[in-house]
Amino acid sequence: MFKKTKNKLWLDIALGLGYLLTFISGDELAEYAALGGFSIHELMAFILGGLAFVHILVHWQWITKVGRRFFTRLPRQTRINYVLNSMLFLAFGLTGVSGLLMSKTLGFYSPDSFISGFHEAASTFSMLLAGSHVLLHWKWILNAIKRYLLPKRIANNLNKPALQTISIRSNDRKNRK
Repeated sequence: MFKKTKNKLWLDIALGLGYLLTFISGDELAEYAALGGFSIHELMAFILGGLAFVHILVHWQWITKVGRRFFTRLPRQTRINYVLNSMLFLAFGLTGVSGLLMSKTLGFYSPDSFISGFHEAASTFSMLLAGSHVLLHWKWILNAIKRYLLPKRIANNLNKPALQTISIRSNDRKNRK
């Protein structure tokens, strides 16, 4: 399905942007802006749910492999990643279920302040976990961006330490004279 790193990168970018847009559109003022009968927040949440489902399918082999070997010998980073991802899945799921229970569009609207508070807490916790997930995979993200999204000239300069790049640039200027 998604065997190439470039496709995974684009999926992750879409998921990250969708997550941010859904989180931001949860503001009460944004709730009143309707699009096709759905609030922007609810529409973004449905799109985000679809992207998350595809993300899980793409990584399903890793999920099942690590899940089977979790209580055996695994690198610490893999174990941390698995626990973090499991917590993110749970927080994301609880956010979605509580969001459905509050949906005005789907007719489940409950003015219950407990559900609203729970939804807000779960979404905030999932945002913190998503940030941790990005930090854990930061090296992969940067390498994939350099490889697939940046021009080679810029990407090659990013591999060099800053002082070395400055030194090379000043030597280039001297050699031109």
